[in-house]
Amino acid sequence: PSRIAVGGDSAGGNLAAVCALLARDAGGPELALQVLVYPVVDCDFETGSYAANGVGYMLGSDEMQWFFDSYTTGHVDPTDWHVSPLRVGDVRGVAPALVLTAEYDPLRDEGEAYADRLREAGVAVEYRCYEGMIHSFFGLPAYDTAGDAMEFVATGLRRAFGTLGP
Repeated sequence: PSRIAVGGDSAGGNLAAVCALLARDAGGPELALQVLVYPVVDCDFETGSYAANGVGYMLGSDEMQWFFDSYTTGHVDPTDWHVSPLRVGDVRGVAPALVLTAEYDPLRDEGEAYADRLREAGVAVEYRCYEGMIHSFFGLPAYDTAGDAMEFVATGLRRAFGTLGP
């Protein structure tokens, strides 16, 4: 039970962040780590990274708007923290986090903002923005940087689980 983590990339990062907040609010399970790889954590499509990277870098603003609209159909408020965890009232006491973003990703700014918010609340956070990378690079082993990012996550998990070794 001391070796439980949540993690995901993109929309999965959103689900992992929300799960970490729900676990905190429910009093458990206690999570050793949350791993958020270019997470979707807000409904704001007007950030600098959306303006700079919303066209031509694999994941575009139009696609993100469609994904978000599809996720929030019906009477779902996109500003509710269960959808946009960056907007939660308080992040204190949530699990430590690894947050990874990509330089040429429209989601970069919201991922960085979430890492900053966690850090400001006293949550242990390691944040890395991978220069020259696009959304989905983590799952593309053709990039050497993907291997570096996977090693960063693996090391973080081993450390969180107490299995890093000497």
